Amino acid sequence: MITYRNIYYLSENTGILAKDMGKAILCQFPDTCFREKRFPGSAYAQLETCESELVQANNIFDSYNFPVVFSDRQSIEETATQVYQHLDRITYPKTVS
Repeated sequence: MITYRNIYYLSENTGILAKDMGKAILCQFPDTCFREKRFPGSAYAQLETCESELVQANNIFDSYNFPVVFSDRQSIEETATQVYQHLDRITYPKTVS
């Protein structure tokens, strides 16, 4: 059975693009389809816009208890491991006996 999940990329387009790295990681989960949405023409490079969007994103993530993985200052392997651990917890939650 295929599971559908939303995926969000936050990036200011420096270094490796978050979208490219995210796709490299997410392709490791063949039984899950990830939906993505682009927002072309945004003023994302402006500091005020970045700060405002980060606050909004954090509020959304907190309100829905979305896991967040930060990919800066770590290897792609470490990032992939964190993503896998989050998905594993969602797919196979621990039961309390």
